Formats: sequence, structure tokens, C-alpha cells
Amino acid sequence: MSFSLSSKLKEHLAVIIISVVFLIVCGVCLNNIVIYSPDSARYVVWAKSVAHLQGFYDDTTPEPTRYVIHAPLFPVLLAPAALLFPNSVIAAKVVTTLFGLLTIGLFYFWIRDRVDRAFVVLSCSILAVNPLLILYSTQVLSDVPFVACTILLFLVLERSDQELTRARTLTILAVVTSGFLLREV
Repeated sequence: MSFSLSSKLKEHLAVIIISVVFLIVCGVCLNNIVIYSPDSARYVVWAKSVAHLQGFYDDTTPEPTRYVIHAPLFPVLLAPAALLFPNSVIAAKVVTTLFGLLTIGLFYFWIRDRVDRAFVVLSCSILAVNPLLILYSTQVLSDVPFVACTILLFLVLERSDQELTRARTLTILAVVTSGFLLREV
């Protein structure tokens, strides 16, 4: 058991180190400032209302509204953090950073069997230190979860060339639907 765990750890050690570096860099960048207002603030407000089972309720305006003009799935993804830390920009940014980490992991699993190991490590390193991935992973925006969803779709579609079962079809539909709900038009 320990031998197989050790060999698996060695096999994925490079991406683990890259992920740790990514988390450290993003951790240094975390603050209460949002660069895209009012979207980021609305996501935090909607996440709090969803977490408290009030639906998409924005009570920050003179007349509260239930109209969602942005990606409706993103506040739902932020809701568990908003339940523990209501109206916390930092908590929402941490969740988005975790989606950045998921993006790197999904990218790694998508390309690792396609190209040489050195290219996989180089590609993941470039992705992890990309200033835009770091910036968007440390903001309350739906861009990084959308990228993770897109890469997940690539992974699912790549495996769907085998046998298209009902479960695989439902998975594809769920990922595509999630992608639509993570971005506004």
C-alpha cells in the first residue's frame, strides 16, 4: 500500500508542487478589494441569500430585487462559504481560488496522457503562474469556474468516444448546462 502511494505521489509530484506554488501566490494576493464592481459584490450578496434559503435576493438596494443578471450558478457555488462567513469577500475569493486549483488539476489530467511529461509540467507551470489565472482566481468572478467547467467538458467528451451510455450522456448535459449557468451572455 505505501509503495503504491509513494509511486503515485512521485508520479504527480510536479503538479502537486505547482499547485502549492499557485496557492501560495494566490494567498498572498487575497484582500478585501474587488476590481470588478458591482458584479463581485452582487455575487457575495446572492451567495449569502442562497445560503440562507432566500433565493437570489439582493437587499443592498433601496428596493430589494430577486432579479439575477449575472451567472446564477456561481452564487450557488459560493453559498457554502457564505453560510459560514456571510458577506465575506475573502471567503468568496478563497472559493474562487480553489476553482483555480481545480482548473490546474483538470488541465493536468487532460493533457498528461497526450504529450511528454516535461511538456505537461511546463504547461501546468505556465498556466499556474499566468497573471490572468492568478488575477481571476483571486477575484469574486465566475471566469475561473467557467474555465474549469470547460476543461471538464473536454475530459468528458474525450472519454465519450468509447461507449455513449446514459450516464455519460447525462454527465455531458450536466457539464454543458453548468457552463451555461456559469457565464452570462
